Amino acid sequence: MSDEKKVAELNELFPVEYPVIDGEVVGATAVSERELRYELWVKAPFDQVLAWHRETFPDRAFVLESEEPTERGGMALTYFRGGRIYAVEIVPANQGATRVLGTIRAPEADN
Repeated sequence: MSDEKKVAELNELFPVEYPVIDGEVVGATAVSERELRYELWVKAPFDQVLAWHRETFPDRAFVLESEEPTERGGMALTYFRGGRIYAVEIVPANQGATRVLGTIRAPEADN
């Protein structure tokens, strides 16, 4: 499946405006109507990918909730905006690449 098709499926499954770094979509799953998980392979070093997330999300009005190291030698970042949660784990990979594991959760609908 082409990257374009995967990205289109991401948008169909979870039509929310959020920044996603340029990379190969390895997988994406709609866990529920409110939650999407995806994995990207980014051909850039860990430090560059981490810097992109640290700069891009605040520039788009996302508020950083937490940032902590992970057991895999990466960094976990959690951002909020408009009731949505964007959690991402950025992990160094082989050959100077980086894995990005993202989770996006929409707020529960008002009853």
